[in-house]
Amino acid sequence: MPTLSRWLVRTSFLYLAAGFGLGDLILTAKGLGILPGIWVWLPAHVFLVLFGWIIQFTMGVAYWILPRWGVTEGRNRGNDTLPRLSYVNFNVGLLCLLLAPWLASAWSKPAAAWFNAVGGTLLVLAVALFLTHAWPRIKPFLT
Repeated sequence: MPTLSRWLVRTSFLYLAAGFGLGDLILTAKGLGILPGIWVWLPAHVFLVLFGWIIQFTMGVAYWILPRWGVTEGRNRGNDTLPRLSYVNFNVGLLCLLLAPWLASAWSKPAAAWFNAVGGTLLVLAVALFLTHAWPRIKPFLT
């Protein structure tokens, strides 16, 4: 498994653990009727599990599994600058989205909206960068 795939998969499992922990805290607060303000973190829980775990895990496996450029051994997945930029943009964007609920409750809603906009833009850019690198590696079914 390539190094970038290992980083993507390991990071996705960290987000899975954080998402399950936050979800557990939210459900415990609901069941016991404590911490009513914890519900502001529900979007962060969704972002952790949906984007942090599922999408990043899928990108890691796709980078590993997609066909290589040639039949020679070694590093033949092409230039890995785009997927590495994708990894950085994806995680910075996700962290921006995770900070937004805290900013909305602790500081100001305009700052939270700004963080949501930047985070969403970085996520879309990250997926576009990853697809730009991966698309040529997909061979047509009928040639």
